[in-house]
Amino acid sequence: MKISLDIPWNVPSKKNGYEVRFNRNFWDEISRIAATFRRSRQKTYWIGPSKTVKDFEKNMAVYFACACPDFGSRPVSVNIATGQRNDVDNLPGAILDALQASGKIKNDRQVEVVIIRRVGGKKDTTVGVETILERGS
Repeated sequence: MKISLDIPWNVPSKKNGYEVRFNRNFWDEISRIAATFRRSRQKTYWIGPSKTVKDFEKNMAVYFACACPDFGSRPVSVNIATGQRNDVDNLPGAILDALQASGKIKNDRQVEVVIIRRVGGKKDTTVGVETILERGS
């Protein structure tokens, strides 16, 4: 089984795309007591994927869900060809998480091979996903 998709969006860097967010209660408090900060048992901040990364993963998961066959829990290979100028090691995180969120694979740990190529002359990214045939098949 093999599928190849052209991604119509820029692939954000999951590795570098984090933002710091503050608990709303903490933010309300800090504006009133800027000079004296009291320790709280609640988390005052957390770090997670940026809105750009979350939006990409959500949109890409729908795209995969509509266009990909169900790979189940079989091992898969993912081939990424991009013309984007960002670091190639930043691309697979958001793509693999979106593939898992689509439900077309059970877990991104079943991705056994990831090939990333920079392709000149284009700005889009193409993702190919295929089943890895088991030995002896």
